[in-house]
Amino acid sequence: MVLALLSGGASPSMAQEQTKLLAPVPVVQQVCQLVQEVAPQGDTGNGALLGTVAGGVAGNRFGSGEGRGLATLFGVMLGALWGERIEGRPAPRMQQVRRCTLQGVLQPQAVHLQPGSAMRTQPSPLPIGGADDSDD
Repeated sequence: MVLALLSGGASPSMAQEQTKLLAPVPVVQQVCQLVQEVAPQGDTGNGALLGTVAGGVAGNRFGSGEGRGLATLFGVMLGALWGERIEGRPAPRMQQVRRCTLQGVLQPQAVHLQPGSAMRTQPSPLPIGGADDSDD
């Protein structure tokens, strides 16, 4: 939309010399905001490691010969699973992250016209009245 500003009370020739237009100019700007996110966290593996050692030691106490080896293997696997479960997942931790995007906006800019100059414009129709213009 283009808006012409005229000096009030001036003669027509002076008004033409003092005419300026407010024309929309596309401008790209960076818009940033802070958002809360859950920080990614992984397992430390310490529970599984300690469970493996404890399960291996406990399993090695049972059986003899080949049975002792199977008991140790079973103790290692069971200890790793229990150790992982006991350690559990760390509590979720929130962190602030800055997210930025580029957005195009139209900003009005004053354009001064010289006498005799021409400018191409696209006028925008303005709505007349409210939402209910019926004459019932």
